[in-house]
Amino acid sequence: MLSINNPGNLRPSNPPWNGEKGAFRGFAVFDSMPLGIRALCKQLMAYQDRYGIDTVREAITRWAPPSENDTDSYIHFVCHILEVEPDDKLDFHTQSVLFWMVVAIGEQENGADAFNSKVSDGDILAGVSAAIT
Repeated sequence: MLSINNPGNLRPSNPPWNGEKGAFRGFAVFDSMPLGIRALCKQLMAYQDRYGIDTVREAITRWAPPSENDTDSYIHFVCHILEVEPDDKLDFHTQSVLFWMVVAIGEQENGADAFNSKVSDGDILAGVSAAIT
């Protein structure tokens, strides 16, 4: 939800994400768009570090489970944006992978027009940089 600086539609975390200031309709609310993007990136990095998730198929299946989403279409869309196959190995700690994952997830969760009109490349780069430093 872009209005709450949460382009990935993350749920509140315990402990709270950096910059998380509450919840709205079950989703975390962030102080700024870069902090919401940082949380999105940190979640992807945690998937890789904790669970060995390193493909689009694995990440999106966990992010948007089939019980709640059309996960296969979501995977296809993310692969199209990243120009990869669903089972290609990725490193969720690299700036370029995170940048394009944010774009793909943001567009899928919010619609491309809404995401691209409200989230700048500068917001994405600031969020990604904050996540990997």
